[in-house]
Amino acid sequence: MQVDAQPLETPGYLSSAFGLSVRLVQRVGQNDVPVGSTVTGKPPMQFQRVVTPGFYILEVRSLPGSPRGTFQMAATTKFTDRIGGGFQGE
Repeated sequence: MQVDAQPLETPGYLSSAFGLSVRLVQRVGQNDVPVGSTVTGKPPMQFQRVVTPGFYILEVRSLPGSPRGTFQMAATTKFTDRIGGGFQGE
């Protein structure tokens, strides 16, 4: 899975001051299991995680002291060599 995030221009707020914390978790039954470590910083952000087929959640939080703002995020997956058929999606 590849995750990309970047700030958008928001009137009254500097996009350079915008900070995010992004965590990927896999939902297993009623439990959320972290996949890798939390990524924290100022957008633009980009990171990848190798995952197995399943149900995943991207948790996004603004950092303390970060101004209100708007950002866009893309999460792209690709299982092209999966047994039983491939999958690509955003």
